[in-house]
Amino acid sequence: MDLEVIRDSQDSFLPSDISQEAFAFGCQTTGVGIAEWDLQGDQIRWSPELEALYELDPGTFAGTFAAFEEYVHPQDLPLVRHTIEQAIREGGSYQLEFQVVTATGAVSCLHSIGKIVQQQGRSVLLEVVRPSQHQPVVNDLDIALQVKWRKWMGYSRDVFFQVVAPDQIVCVSEAVQKEFGHSPLALEGQSFLLNVLREDHPQVRSALQQLFRFGSSFTLEFHYWHHSRRWVKVEGYGLRSEGDSEHLVFIRNTAPYQGGDRL
Repeated sequence: MDLEVIRDSQDSFLPSDISQEAFAFGCQTTGVGIAEWDLQGDQIRWSPELEALYELDPGTFAGTFAAFEEYVHPQDLPLVRHTIEQAIREGGSYQLEFQVVTATGAVSCLHSIGKIVQQQGRSVLLEVVRPSQHQPVVNDLDIALQVKWRKWMGYSRDVFFQVVAPDQIVCVSEAVQKEFGHSPLALEGQSFLLNVLREDHPQVRSALQQLFRFGSSFTLEFHYWHHSRRWVKVEGYGLRSEGDSEHLVFIRNTAPYQGGDRL
């Protein structure tokens, strides 16, 4: 991280003659993490101390905003997005406390101070993050869903569905908008089979029935409707969640399908 930019972003909270080594030592001993996000290129650098707050090994953070969002607890994700988007839009700063689900599945609360700065002609979001003194308040089922989502798929482009018997969608990840052009809210309460090719209904229905009756995980290929009026071949995965009635289904876009009508 650039020490001069970090110093400027924090209203000169560091003495002007402090060395880069002293700054790094201070971060290491206090557990303060630093993030630097190039807004034009969507490239985010995390200091080793920040990766440690998320229980990641040094150098393993994927380096995009989508990767960061995977660790934010769903309960706090709308607030985090709104706060950061407002700072980017207005070129301002913010302070924020939010809950994260770390790489090991633990839940912690972090305190973040962020500011938009100009660095070599590019807009950069700088963030100083430390552990919060507050205890996290979360829903255990939500934690289990997010941990399983990350463990099984690990890619922000994959679409996650929470489904109840016989095939009703309770919630769906926002990736469905990017990958298939569907509004997540419009799909909630609908049948999972609504956008599945009719020829594939029997195998998908059977897999869901086995999942709900016996908790049997499944992997299969079928075709899912893209909003641009074409069928897309997907890989589907289903698994039991921590709840008694709610289960998870994931789909991954693999290849376009040329035949068939909408129904």
